[in-house]
Amino acid sequence: MLKTRKDIQIADQKSKIENHEKYIKDLQTRIKLKKNSNDRLREEKAELRIALKKVADLVFKSPFSDEMVRAKLKELTRDYQSEN
Repeated sequence: MLKTRKDIQIADQKSKIENHEKYIKDLQTRIKLKKNSNDRLREEKAELRIALKKVADLVFKSPFSDEMVRAKLKELTRDYQSEN
């Protein structure tokens, strides 16, 4: 079957549309992955903020000696590391 110029143009347009659809799907997948990554980073940031607040409370508000504060800091650090 011989293809006319119009048939070739139509096939070319269909190919371009398919390529654009694949590209859009790829972009949507990347966006979804980035959103998931951002959500995980926000959770981690919140956890770090809580840990930092505990440390600041110990350092600035604690009536304990330096050794007791240091021991508590080590404990908090180990707890955080074991969770992650």
